[in-house]
Amino acid sequence: MDLAHGRSVAQIFETYKTKMGTRDIFAHSHILDLDESAPLRAGLGWVTWKALADGHDASQKTGEIKATELDYLQRLNKRTTAKVREELLERFCSKYDISEHYNLEYIHSVFRKFVQFFEHPNNALLDVTISEGFLQAHVYCVLVDSLFFDMSEVKVIRGEQGSHAVSFRKNAKRQYGEKKKSSAKLDAIVRMRDVWGVELVAMESGRNNMLEGQTKMLSDRYKLARELKDQIDYLYASLPANHKSKIVNLEVFGILTSGLEGRVYVMNLPCSGTYKFVKLFQFELPRTVDQLGHLTKTVVRFLHLKQRVRNVVGLLNEVPRDAPLEILGLGMDVWSPASRIDTPFIRETPTSPTRSPSLVKVGRGGTQRKTKKE
Repeated sequence: MDLAHGRSVAQIFETYKTKMGTRDIFAHSHILDLDESAPLRAGLGWVTWKALADGHDASQKTGEIKATELDYLQRLNKRTTAKVREELLERFCSKYDISEHYNLEYIHSVFRKFVQFFEHPNNALLDVTISEGFLQAHVYCVLVDSLFFDMSEVKVIRGEQGSHAVSFRKNAKRQYGEKKKSSAKLDAIVRMRDVWGVELVAMESGRNNMLEGQTKMLSDRYKLARELKDQIDYLYASLPANHKSKIVNLEVFGILTSGLEGRVYVMNLPCSGTYKFVKLFQFELPRTVDQLGHLTKTVVRFLHLKQRVRNVVGLLNEVPRDAPLEILGLGMDVWSPASRIDTPFIRETPTSPTRSPSLVKVGRGGTQRKTKKE
């Protein structure tokens, strides 16, 4: 991909990365962070940064939402819980068909859940000490997990699950007798059910809002970007040789939440060879019925996200099911513990600069772990 006046994105980014070194940890991990607050904007200047941000083709894609779904959202957007409850008691279709009406049922379920909070005398959403586990179980399971339940090609895995993509990156060159490295834990994953098992959506969560929990939010944002990069690499490694060009049209998504606020990111790998990390949208969930408009906007945006995930699934389904057999015809023997995988990574991901290697000290009290900072 080239900018105006023939400037190459790859050349601009390599020059910037060399100049910044480890001061920009995203660039150090080969990630083009296009957030407005990122060091990249100041390092390249507003004109170049704007050209890069506008040139992110994947971020401009939007999915279509049916008119019936938009109409139902408008009907539910009332000023009192009583009026919202009246609309919820009305039928949203005459004869239910999951292929046609599931999104309507999803909208119904999300609004019903929040109305239950609003009607309760002790509204849990107003509790400043609310736990992260409560939010995951009663809010984001409804908002995020159930969004994909009608997609037979994917499954939602929740609860500190290890990422296949991160494990692949850490252990692809592992030899027999070497200890397996542990994978990063994700709060939720949307993973394809087929033989590829690739991860399309990752989620990281925190209890506090983005102001009080800023440190964790910034740390989780970097962790999420690295995980999405590993997912792109895993997608590329999983594609057969004659289908690897599809990688420029694929994208993966990350959801970062802090309390009842959140951001959704997308990463892709266009022809420039740089991993582009872009914020798709930011959302805020309501605590009272007076803020119900926030929920309407959030649901619309998540329905758009679902359509984009469908587009990625559609592209992957274009790969023939017997395509993995083509790999054996490329001169690569069946893998064994004594041989290395011939498919290389696109780029190595450096270790996180925020964590020091653990030292193990054995004493009378047993094994104790401490970091270099101690």
